[in-house]
Amino acid sequence: MGQRLIIRGASWPGNAIDSISPSTIYYNVTYSLSNANASVSVSRVAAGSSFSVTITPASGYAISSCSVTHGGLSLAPTGSSYSYYIGSVSGDIVITASATAQAASGSISLSAGTRTRNSIPITVSYSPSSMTQGVSWSITAGSSYASIANGVLTLNSSASGASVTVRAVSTSDPSVEASLTLTNLSYDPTLTILSGDVTWTDGYINVNTNAQVTNNHNYAFTGYISVTGFSSLTSVNHPQHAVAFYDSSKNYLSGWVDDGIQSGVYATEPHTTAIPSGAAFIRCNSVQSTSVSPGGLSSWSLTLTE
Repeated sequence: MGQRLIIRGASWPGNAIDSISPSTIYYNVTYSLSNANASVSVSRVAAGSSFSVTITPASGYAISSCSVTHGGLSLAPTGSSYSYYIGSVSGDIVITASATAQAASGSISLSAGTRTRNSIPITVSYSPSSMTQGVSWSITAGSSYASIANGVLTLNSSASGASVTVRAVSTSDPSVEASLTLTNLSYDPTLTILSGDVTWTDGYINVNTNAQVTNNHNYAFTGYISVTGFSSLTSVNHPQHAVAFYDSSKNYLSGWVDDGIQSGVYATEPHTTAIPSGAAFIRCNSVQSTSVSPGGLSSWSLTLTE
């Protein structure tokens, strides 16, 4: 590439040239990178200026080939393995690099965590522990009974004594994998809520007065509990229990009172009622005084059924 000259002249007398000055020359910088990154991203460099670049691999990859040419001539790296420096640029620069996935040195294993209703967390353990990396999940047997995402196995309603095999494959090295088979898996259509699972507030929600809250230290009530997807609820071992039903905007719909009294004594057997259409939330009352209800709030529980 030659210098470009700017000629300034006059039309009289007769195209006389009064001065000549060179303009700045630029050289192109092009990149061809595969799973690799360059420390600069400029597309051209002024002639005579310096230029430096360092090539690094993408996460989980290692450089397999790297070259930098200047004016068609290959440059040797300076400093680190893939750093290059040009003191005075005088030609086009071409940067080419490729990186391949690093092999994972070690193994992985899977274990099932504590089940929460129909969800089972699957934990990945690495050996050595420093090998920690990402994995992709799949179900290789029993996929009609469950699904898995982000390491959590979720049972489908069709699961009844089912066996499911989960597989995890290293995203850095597909040759590193592990499988885990879980047996006798059955879908649970119920959700049991215990006293310690909710927050209680002193007072009584009166379902006979549109769920107004009245002061009564013998009682306590819960916050809003979602009942979406459930058809009935069962109160267990908590006399004088009441439930207020609300729609999705938490507007009061109706109420249900289980006084728990049979033949003049407090009953402890389960009492069940249907969840009305349109109900999305409930709030519950329960006696918290041990003088009125043996065990107080500690005896409260609620089971929701799909």
